[in-house]
Amino acid sequence: VAQLDCIYSIFHILQFYDSSSKHLASDLLLLLSSESAVREQLRDIDGLTVCLRLLQSKDLYLTHRMVGVLEHLLEDPFFQDEIRMLGGVPLILGLLKMKEENQSSSSTKRDAILSLKSTCCSVLAQLSLDDTNAQLIVQGNGIYTISTLILPPAAPPTSTPPPPSPTSSPAPPSAPKVKKARSSVVVPRRRELLQKHALRALRLIFSEH
Repeated sequence: VAQLDCIYSIFHILQFYDSSSKHLASDLLLLLSSESAVREQLRDIDGLTVCLRLLQSKDLYLTHRMVGVLEHLLEDPFFQDEIRMLGGVPLILGLLKMKEENQSSSSTKRDAILSLKSTCCSVLAQLSLDDTNAQLIVQGNGIYTISTLILPPAAPPTSTPPPPSPTSSPAPPSAPKVKKARSSVVVPRRRELLQKHALRALRLIFSEH
């Protein structure tokens, strides 16, 4: 597929089609961007500009796929400078500041946000292999931003039930506890992976800066 010169069509879909089509196109681009021939085509059509523009999409799935594409593009040294010159570093740091949803929110969305931030840390780690990029990350308060990802999330406030009145009848037996949802396992694992990626990014930034 990488030899069919279809990259222009993929980018056309990413910009002008419906969400479902964009998701499929982003999946394909993520897969193809690991090929050197595709990265060469991306240079010719200025595909990096489109990828960076899509980082600002409100579509979390699409944004995550574009960050993954950047991770593949950074295998080519050419894109180290290009991402910096096109303003990509502040955009990626901005994604790390995305608020995680509260406990009442969908576990799938919280999982997606943590996964997105992990990929952003991987991209920043690769970018920091260049001295100028590492300095730009530091100037953009990147060390503090990444460091906050290592800290455990704040525990939700707990409310103490009022004491029973002397005249009240005994409370009925509580219902059996329901097993926790999948998020009780997946989200902590995602957070642990995020912390590992954040630590790696910090280590490389400090070693280059």
